[in-house]
Amino acid sequence: MIRFYFKFNSIPKIIIINFISILTIYMVIEISYRFYLKKFYSNKIIEQNISTQSNLARNRSVFDIDLGYRYKKNLNLNWYDTQKKIQIRLKTNSFGHMSDKIYKKEKDKNVFRIGVIGDSFTANVTNTLRWTDLLQDKLNLSNIWNKKINKSKTEVLNFALDGVGVIQFNSIYFHETKNFDIDLLIINMIKNDVLRRFYYRGKIIDKEEIKSKLNEELNQINWFKAHPEVIAVLFGDFFKIEREYSPIKIKSYLGRFFRTDEDAALKSSRAIQEIIEDNPNTLIFIHPTYQELINKPQKIFQNSFNLFQKYLDHELIFMKDQLLITSNQNEYLQWYNWPLDAHPSDFGLKIYAESIKDYLINR
Repeated sequence: MIRFYFKFNSIPKIIIINFISILTIYMVIEISYRFYLKKFYSNKIIEQNISTQSNLARNRSVFDIDLGYRYKKNLNLNWYDTQKKIQIRLKTNSFGHMSDKIYKKEKDKNVFRIGVIGDSFTANVTNTLRWTDLLQDKLNLSNIWNKKINKSKTEVLNFALDGVGVIQFNSIYFHETKNFDIDLLIINMIKNDVLRRFYYRGKIIDKEEIKSKLNEELNQINWFKAHPEVIAVLFGDFFKIEREYSPIKIKSYLGRFFRTDEDAALKSSRAIQEIIEDNPNTLIFIHPTYQELINKPQKIFQNSFNLFQKYLDHELIFMKDQLLITSNQNEYLQWYNWPLDAHPSDFGLKIYAESIKDYLINR
């Protein structure tokens, strides 16, 4: 009787011990799998970033840890794009700035210097000319402008990089623009720049060097949430358990855009606010797209931009209101390469440069 009692009593202990052992093993597997996932997606985000680059973009660019990338110095490319049916001429100077203009880093005493930061609507990589160069020529021919600045010459430096967004303008300003002793800063943006995350381009030699920046979004994920992820992977369909870290859910952390409008607006407005605090003499122009000119804006970008405008403590200048607007939709078509390309045409850049010149003179 006594022997039987001890045997019977040992059964719960064995069950408990086995249960704890199995649970411990599972926890080790689960935690190890979470570490694996984090590393896997960390590497994936770099691959995703590189895969968004076209061969043409890579060939004209050099990786830069601070700016994301910069254009190669002294480029001189000229070709006809058969898909977009437009002539393209790209010229960079000795600083790798997209411009035909030559200048020194040190500013002469008689020079008023304007720095312009923007995306492809300012870099104009689908054109034969840059509106920043045109602006410089127009300002230098204006006696009213020369009297206003009390200088004999104006230089307009183009720091724009195609594909970048507002969050990247901050790095461009503090790591590049600020080094050129500018008197006036112009930020020229389109509304969807608010949604764009930091973007790298060019041959990335040391991938570990940029992981910390690219992984900023991934680090927001709670990788050790109480959830049976391993069971969900192996038997999710059978037990009706969804994966917490499925590729579909993680994909939103790997894309070119911020995951939420709120996140985009907050981070982008802070990026601009830091620039303004450093350089109060900053003008922010909103470059209209063709869709906006015909009053059919892309609604997907509107909410993030509205929030950005709400959070930003600075005036936004909507160039749609400054352009020579008519009711002739055919005229707007001449201003853009639409519908094969959404960027301004050479003719449109001339119109835009003239409008910027008028605004600067009359402000």
